Amino acid sequence: MDGGSLRSVAFRDEFRRLGLRPVWIGSCRSDVAGHSSLPGPRRKVVALLRTFWGRSNYVRERLASQRWRRAVQTVAKAVDASTVVWGNYYWSYTEWVLAGGSPTARIYLDTHNAEREWFENIARGTRNPLTRLVCRISIAHAERTLRSLPATVTLVHVSARDEAYYRALAPQCGHRIVLNGCRLRPLAIGVRPPGRPRLYFLGSLSVQMNYDALQNFAMSFWPTLRDICDFTVFGSNPSAAVRRLCQHHDWPLLANLPDGELDPSIANQDALVMPFGYSAGSKLKLVDALGRGKQVLATPAAMRELSQPPSTVLVGETGEDWRRMVAMMRLEDPGAARLSHAYAEQFSWANVIAAFVREESALHVQALHL
Repeated sequence: MDGGSLRSVAFRDEFRRLGLRPVWIGSCRSDVAGHSSLPGPRRKVVALLRTFWGRSNYVRERLASQRWRRAVQTVAKAVDASTVVWGNYYWSYTEWVLAGGSPTARIYLDTHNAEREWFENIARGTRNPLTRLVCRISIAHAERTLRSLPATVTLVHVSARDEAYYRALAPQCGHRIVLNGCRLRPLAIGVRPPGRPRLYFLGSLSVQMNYDALQNFAMSFWPTLRDICDFTVFGSNPSAAVRRLCQHHDWPLLANLPDGELDPSIANQDALVMPFGYSAGSKLKLVDALGRGKQVLATPAAMRELSQPPSTVLVGETGEDWRRMVAMMRLEDPGAARLSHAYAEQFSWANVIAAFVREESALHVQALHL
């Protein structure tokens, strides 16, 4: 599951735990209210062509299938204007109105990433001229749509940096910051199995950002680490390019593991690597690793979204930096795991979302309707 989906599921689950039931307009991979068995996304090439011809947004064209839209229509007809709506993307408002939903409903839209930065990073990482054009079209669609949102919409952001971007485009809207959180695992500290330091990467392996990070790791860091470390790639839905990269470097690739297998597999690893050349979406990976009690090796770009990390997060820019960082890792020290875990507690989804709900009167009003 990608970072955006993890965040969406965390919001949905915590809202339910707190007794809140806003109408949920998720992606095809999550809920539209009670419609949880929706189809997967459109093929990438289809989404590219639909974005080009319709001057739309690539993510919207990939996720908002006709069946998804019919599910939104069913929900929109069943609720009144006093209902609170939660959308997982900025374009959820447009889909809600097109489906016949009340344009004056109280709507929250979770923005996930700064649209311009996200698409510009993809454009820089490809040589495909159609992909670059689609990125420009997607940015234009996003910023045009954001400027037209009504004042009844509140945009929810993952960082102050993202908030500044969206506030400049949509000053008429409400803006809230809800930092990315993590699911804390019980911290089981035992004797570390002998062997070389074990590094790992975890992410959605069909996403360009994660492929770029792995490619950067292969080029910039692995040549200085391969003789002193082991490295394993975990994640979902690996692209053909990711499979080729792992095969070329003899990296074990453990894909699509259920949580019952993923969690114990990562428990045997020592440190997450975050070899990102840009920062979009990296914080979710970092707090997830800390919530597992892990240490982290990161580039400066990966740390732009998190200030004052614990000493178990080591930051360096070159391969030689990372080699020194590996030597600094506290492999036999159970205090390192406790330090990471304690730091992550402030970012647990339960704490992060509960604080947001306490401040949002509209969500409390919705709870009274139940």
